[in-house]
Amino acid sequence: MAYGLDRYSWNQGKNAKHGFSVEEEIEPSLVARGGSAVAEETMKEMVVRRLTPTECARLQGFPDWWCSDLQDDDFDFWREVWNEYARINNTKPKTDKAVREWMKHPHSDSAEYKMWGNGVALPCVDFVLWAIKEYENEGNG
Repeated sequence: MAYGLDRYSWNQGKNAKHGFSVEEEIEPSLVARGGSAVAEETMKEMVVRRLTPTECARLQGFPDWWCSDLQDDDFDFWREVWNEYARINNTKPKTDKAVREWMKHPHSDSAEYKMWGNGVALPCVDFVLWAIKEYENEGNG
């Protein structure tokens, strides 16, 4: 079935916020609802799942361990960071137990999604920098 432009129209229906809706299709188009919502596929024949933070890291060219748990070797450093944070904000510093708990999972999945979404793919950066270096080496710079 071909979907021509005549099948779509602007209206003030369910998707009025976005100004676009589908009149004759069985299923509506993907629409993100809310400031941080992820668009959901509504077709019954397929299920679309959200990527995990690790999969997002892989797509950006980073290794799986990039956001892994922090090691005990880093404990003294992070304890000092949290003590400084507490001093600056005039709050009570984290206990050693709280710092160790934080080190097990120092960021939320939401923070990782934001980080990967706002980042650039490492292989692309690598290629661009390589091309600049090659251009310079050819005496063009």
